Amino acid sequence: LQCWDKSKRQFEAIKISTDCVCLAVEQMQAHVRTGSIARPFARAIVHYALHKACTETRLCTCNSDILRKSRQSLDLTGNTDLEGSKYWKDDNGQQNSAEAVETTAYALCGYIASGDINAARPIVKWLTNARNANGAFRSTQVSR
Repeated sequence: LQCWDKSKRQFEAIKISTDCVCLAVEQMQAHVRTGSIARPFARAIVHYALHKACTETRLCTCNSDILRKSRQSLDLTGNTDLEGSKYWKDDNGQQNSAEAVETTAYALCGYIASGDINAARPIVKWLTNARNANGAFRSTQVSR
């Protein structure tokens, strides 16, 4: 009986966690629907999170039109350079900042999560070229 009680509590905790995730997904879908996500970084995170929650894990239900609109919204803020590489600038319009690398990386995760490998290739190309001489990326972490 004690084991059953523990299992029941764990199941309830998982159910609450899933409900919270799905509530967050509903909020993200509402923001995509209204077009209220302005920052490229936020668009990249939302696009990736929606695909993770709705298609990969299937924790929540998503409207396919919302997933498509999320992608379109992300694409609008993307940039293509002369070599055909795709990237996203930071909030200050800079393409060589740590935030631009992070935004572009999250956009890549969203493209891969949606299964669009061909569209991901120019993003991989930009990220590969964004490395420094040691092969590392700019850091978003403050070192002391």
